[in-house]
Amino acid sequence: MADPLLSRFGVDPDARLGGGGEADVYALDAGRVLRLYKRPSLGLATRLRAFYEWLSGQDLPFATPTVLEVGESDGRTWTIDLRLQGTGMLAAMPSLTAAEKAVTIDSYVRATVALTALAPPPTSGFGDLLAEHPVVSSSWAEFLMARVEPAAARAADDLAAEGIDASAQVERLHDQLVTVPPVAVPSLVHGDWFPGNVMIGNDLTVSALIDFSSLTFAGDPMMDVAGAVIFADSAVWTQPDHVALARTSAEALGFDDLDRHLALYRRWYGLFFSQYKADDAELFSRCVEWLRPGT
Repeated sequence: MADPLLSRFGVDPDARLGGGGEADVYALDAGRVLRLYKRPSLGLATRLRAFYEWLSGQDLPFATPTVLEVGESDGRTWTIDLRLQGTGMLAAMPSLTAAEKAVTIDSYVRATVALTALAPPPTSGFGDLLAEHPVVSSSWAEFLMARVEPAAARAADDLAAEGIDASAQVERLHDQLVTVPPVAVPSLVHGDWFPGNVMIGNDLTVSALIDFSSLTFAGDPMMDVAGAVIFADSAVWTQPDHVALARTSAEALGFDDLDRHLALYRRWYGLFFSQYKADDAELFSRCVEWLRPGT
């Protein structure tokens, strides 16, 4: 059956460009895309529009989204956005040579520095920037625990079926947080830095960063650096050397305690994303790998 909202905008289902947990994106014309949210999300779409307006005024070496219109029809939220230039990194990687992949992955990791060099919009502490019911804490460690504990509780039964004790994993995360230096001043954190949210240009460098979301925080810049490495192997196109390439790029940036940050955020993401088994079984399997005893 034809989707009445697609029909209203004159969009063919075959015009789908991609999508994620929150929305599907369709080509509307040469310069615009239609984003259809999977759940009623008028508040999030409105917050994103304002956030992207703020972000457009920052000095970044790549493009970020622009929301032109926000609307709701029959309980479904939609936006019309400018179409960003470039090719999705996920789509581009299979056709690249080994040398070209190295250039792309290096740019993908290094782009985290440009974003996290920004101070976030005014906030009262560390925490959510776009969530409907934002959690904000006086410390980054406190915020991470506040965000992950309810997620781990929701995933407890699914994790137990895989032999993983969610409560014990939360305790291990707490212990890990003690071993890394506290974050003194919050940076802008995308929070979901992986190849599916990155576009590359003809020169194989990052041309655009998309899909800021309820995982966008005022927090630790190392979260995006670690995420870029952790999620470099999160898609079917990935080969074993991609994570090594991403790690090499991160090490070249001179970050201290990279191993400890990778271990910390691998556990945090494993606990947080494990609550979405019903939406993404492949991601849940990856979470299980990250949380296996001994990791």
